[in-house]
Amino acid sequence: EYESLNLSNKKIGPKEALVLGRNKKIKTLNLSHNNIGPEGAIALAGNTSLTSLDLSFCQIGYDGAIALSKN
Repeated sequence: EYESLNLSNKKIGPKEALVLGRNKKIKTLNLSHNNIGPEGAIALAGNTSLTSLDLSFCQIGYDGAIALSKN
């Protein structure tokens, strides 16, 4: 079990983001330089256990940013 994961530039997409979003044990998650997209960002926004999330260069778009801002 990991509290901190660095998955930068690992070809993570929306489906993988959905799985990561369900993991309540991760506190710090770096997904920069992946193809998360809005769908993945919305899935991650539901994870209130995350205290640090890096989605730089993940093309999360407006909808993803809005979802994340509400968490």
